[in-house]
Amino acid sequence: MDYNTYPVSILERRIENGRIQMKYPEIQGLTNQELQIKINEKIKDTVYKTIWNHGFDKDPELFVTGDTQITLNRAGIVSMVLRMNFGERGSRDSFLKVKALTLNLQNGTLYKFPDLFKNDQDYLSRLNKIIRRLIVEKDIPLLKKFKTVDRDQKFYLTADSLVVFFPRSEFTPDHLGILEFTIPFADLRDLAYEKGPLIFMEAPKLSIGENANGKTIHLVMGQSLELTLAANPSTGYTWQAVQKPNPDILRETRHYLLPQGKNPGSPALEYWVYSPVGAGATSIVLEYNRSWTKAPPVLTFQVNILVS
Repeated sequence: MDYNTYPVSILERRIENGRIQMKYPEIQGLTNQELQIKINEKIKDTVYKTIWNHGFDKDPELFVTGDTQITLNRAGIVSMVLRMNFGERGSRDSFLKVKALTLNLQNGTLYKFPDLFKNDQDYLSRLNKIIRRLIVEKDIPLLKKFKTVDRDQKFYLTADSLVVFFPRSEFTPDHLGILEFTIPFADLRDLAYEKGPLIFMEAPKLSIGENANGKTIHLVMGQSLELTLAANPSTGYTWQAVQKPNPDILRETRHYLLPQGKNPGSPALEYWVYSPVGAGATSIVLEYNRSWTKAPPVLTFQVNILVS
């Protein structure tokens, strides 16, 4: 498996009995089966320990429902949020318990918050400054003054951000639920530990040209695509979009011509820059011709894009 490109396969498992209705993920497709079993045991153990530690054995009327959201699945890293509601059957009163896991699929490491950052950097001060700014910008009502994130702070990762969260009612009124702060990786790049998961989230730009014609290109969220094709607009020949990519999957962010000489008639390079915005498959089809003619195109370029 190419951890740098492809997401891992994930199955949905269920715990279903008279008092528990819980969905949780199971990792599939790893070459190392022993490691795969180890990772899945960590996930399942987290589910059962969370249920057990919240009085399930002491209160026969306690009923548990829950599911799991996969927030990141690429570059050999899986991050997930497990949400479990505890309450008596038929009662409207319940409490929500949220657990998050971020796992390295190459060695089975379950990341802790300090594992994200360099030891010689004061990452807490940076995060506290960002969170205080977000509190003001979002006008979040606080029950008490926010002081600092913890060194064992609860967190999860998305395609482009670190999300830190706090239990219900710790800082905000109960009706607002879990308090979350989303911090883009770009704001933390200089703090990232070189062996931690944030480093893997910096997806490099992928550049392609005419040799990609007819091929399928794999992109991950946060990775831009730059397409370059030769053109000669001084003679009227440019590339015309016959099929633009699905804007829900891949969005064009820039398109420009760069002349390759100062003399009239000099060739040029035509550039397109795209950014993925959602998972799925889409295509780009371009034709090289004079825009005003109905003649068949001189050239056709097509590339298929798969975003994960």
